[in-house]
Amino acid sequence: MKFPLYSLGLALLFLCPLVALGQASYYMAWPAVEDTAMVPDGSNLFNYIFADTITHQASWANHTRVYVLKANGHYDWTATCSLNVANRKLLIRGEYGKNYAMPSTLSSDYKPVLQSSTTRTALFVVTSTNDTICIKNVAIAGYDALNSPTNLDAQNPNYFSFPAGSTGSLYMDSCIVTGATTAVSIAGRSLSTIQVVRIRHSIFGDNGNLTLTNLGAGRVVNLNSVGTDTVDMQDNTIYNVVDRVVRYLTATQPVYSFKFNHNTVVDCISYHGFITLTQIDSLGNGPFEIKDNLFVDNYALGPDTDWTRQGEMIDNPDLDINNIGKCCWIITKPNKTTHITPWVISNNYYYISDSGKAVRDFETGVGLHHVLYGSAAPEPIMTSDIQRQLTANGGNATTAFTKLTKIGFNLAPQFPSKFVRWYFSPMAAGYRPTTLETVGGVFVDSAVGGGGGKIKNASKPVAFFGGGSLTVTGGPLTQFLTRYNAYHRWPYDYNRMRMDSILDYLDCGYNATVNLSHLASDGKIVGSSMWAFGTVLSSVPGNATGIPVKFALTQNYPNPFNPSTSFTYELSKAGFVSVKVYDLLGREVATLVNEFKQAGSYPATWNAASFGSGVYFYKMQSGSFTATKKMILMK
Repeated sequence: MKFPLYSLGLALLFLCPLVALGQASYYMAWPAVEDTAMVPDGSNLFNYIFADTITHQASWANHTRVYVLKANGHYDWTATCSLNVANRKLLIRGEYGKNYAMPSTLSSDYKPVLQSSTTRTALFVVTSTNDTICIKNVAIAGYDALNSPTNLDAQNPNYFSFPAGSTGSLYMDSCIVTGATTAVSIAGRSLSTIQVVRIRHSIFGDNGNLTLTNLGAGRVVNLNSVGTDTVDMQDNTIYNVVDRVVRYLTATQPVYSFKFNHNTVVDCISYHGFITLTQIDSLGNGPFEIKDNLFVDNYALGPDTDWTRQGEMIDNPDLDINNIGKCCWIITKPNKTTHITPWVISNNYYYISDSGKAVRDFETGVGLHHVLYGSAAPEPIMTSDIQRQLTANGGNATTAFTKLTKIGFNLAPQFPSKFVRWYFSPMAAGYRPTTLETVGGVFVDSAVGGGGGKIKNASKPVAFFGGGSLTVTGGPLTQFLTRYNAYHRWPYDYNRMRMDSILDYLDCGYNATVNLSHLASDGKIVGSSMWAFGTVLSSVPGNATGIPVKFALTQNYPNPFNPSTSFTYELSKAGFVSVKVYDLLGREVATLVNEFKQAGSYPATWNAASFGSGVYFYKMQSGSFTATKKMILMK
């Protein structure tokens, strides 16, 4: 049997027919009994799958062939995998994958990493009809994390692509996807076929990169002007996304069902909004759900009125003073006034950090922007038409999103303050700083009084992000030409993380002034269940004493660190407490606290200037309570 070639790669002619998808009885089209192919660590996965399809034709006939990647393994992908014959299915999973319900330990089983050694249009492409990709317990990075771990700005545009004329479905479970311009891009669909995107228990981060693309890129799911039967995103964590989490614009066909439930969303720039759906099912069959989510600095650019930014908010029926669609989190075209879409929007909570408030109150030097669209301005969450239909369906638009007064993560990405301030700089000629600060010996603009911004569809790279035609006295500013630290981060790019940092240290477990451990509509934690709720912060109303409700030890920050790091320990009652630091061999190397303390919350800092790089543990003990956490000193 011959295998025809696609222009960018090889067509994998899987002989397993498509199972009916999207049924309520199960989440992913996965065989009950697997015929596994254990892929050796370090393999070129593309080449391995190609060879396997030739030598194991009988296995494909059994409809059960599954490619299993070794835990903690690294796999390269050197060509685009194309499914271009109808009714094919590709199944890939990790051997175990990290259990995010448990704290990270040295014995943790890590997800295998699938990485691309070169930049290409897409990793997986479906060009025919009724094809399916199922992938779980795998980490996907847009750069070569093994051989070039510091090159964090080497991204691939799309990871899963369904071009025009194709139809297919993507099922993703317990994956980590980082460094994409668009993680999932769908451009094809016909009314006679099923097209489903179901993503759960997964982490998406660092989507979009100004050094390689423009502000309009950086999405998780891009429906690209066509309809889809089902978009279902449940129990995911999403951070550092430049553009929208779901983009669907100028549609020719509707989305028939949409669910965005139990997700944790952190530090999204939201250049063109957060969720744009354009047309939704004209029959209103739905369901259409947005519930039980936690949003922290999700709409970092705020309720700005900006012609460039609002260029893709045209489906918002609510207009601003310039008669264009207002900035808004969630946008759909208005349905007919006689039709009520079955929206279920409830039990969502959001928070704007002090850094987020400072950015919104930032004085740009032009007009009253910081007054009109500052931190005190109303948050534009839903269009008036969505609110109307939600109310008519028995919902409550005023309580669908509740603003929190305080929240703190164990270890989450840093808010991209400089990035956002750069965007708001008013001068058309480019960023022209008035003050500078030094970071690692390199001058980095403090973003006070700056210049241009609002750049979309610019040539690569964007001016002053590594090049471009705009200049100032002496040529382009050095901070836009030089990566400023060991991780090769650009000063105005957000602080993207390496894959091993995500696997080891990302912890979006949180504390809040409200006990969100049971306030979701199903009685569970608000946000993703992969993280835990810690304690109610002492400033919670009704706890006027300020005494913590239980003993706790927070994760240190920063982590990795050099040479100092800090954390907090909390005592719900007075007693003797010790906090000590141990090395990898269990030897005590430092005592930070060893005394009687009254009930309360206390900060602690460890200065490890005299210690060598490596893994350390800090342990708190008070009475019968003990807690231990891991930290990394990296010099």
